[in-house]
Amino acid sequence: MNFNNILTRRQLSCAGLVQGASVNCDDPLTPGIRKRLIGFNLEDVETVTYNATNTNVIESITLKTGKQGFVFEGIKQSITPTQELRPQTTYAGWGHGILLSVFDVSSEQKLNIQGMANKSTVWVVENANDSSNGDSIFEVYGLGRGLEAETITRSPTDTESGAAYVIQLSTPEDGGSEVAPVESWFVTDYATTLAAVETLLTPAVGP
Repeated sequence: MNFNNILTRRQLSCAGLVQGASVNCDDPLTPGIRKRLIGFNLEDVETVTYNATNTNVIESITLKTGKQGFVFEGIKQSITPTQELRPQTTYAGWGHGILLSVFDVSSEQKLNIQGMANKSTVWVVENANDSSNGDSIFEVYGLGRGLEAETITRSPTDTESGAAYVIQLSTPEDGGSEVAPVESWFVTDYATTLAAVETLLTPAVGP
């Protein structure tokens, strides 16, 4: 799928620091995300196209014929994406994670959650600030290795979770870490990128 890109990023990471960072007081980075996720199965990915110059920027993701992504809505702090350095023996690995609450407890959703427990998934997150994030407004978690369900819990009497399913998805410890932080998805501007991301919500049509 994107093995050549993975090798390229491993080579680039050996260069060490290549630029500095500044603080924009007029447009500061804003914590928070849009309260929705788009998730799809890793095995449903057909192709991934990266920017020719910045190999950590995705320009398109195409799913296999008939496959699509799905929206999971949240409220307040019910969706929490994370990433962390996870050093490996021969390279600097990364762990991606998504903590989400699913407020639909129907029988159909139970089957869906059961499927989530058995398949590796990929998730698209939209950050809160569409200007100071630059080309990282949308970020993709788990595209290299996929995220697996680490825990799935629900208590109908738990007021903190609102009686929802609470699901922790993480890069698997035994499957090899991601080779880079979460990848950005950006094409030209916000509106163009949003349109590209939302194509995932329609079943893909074959050639």
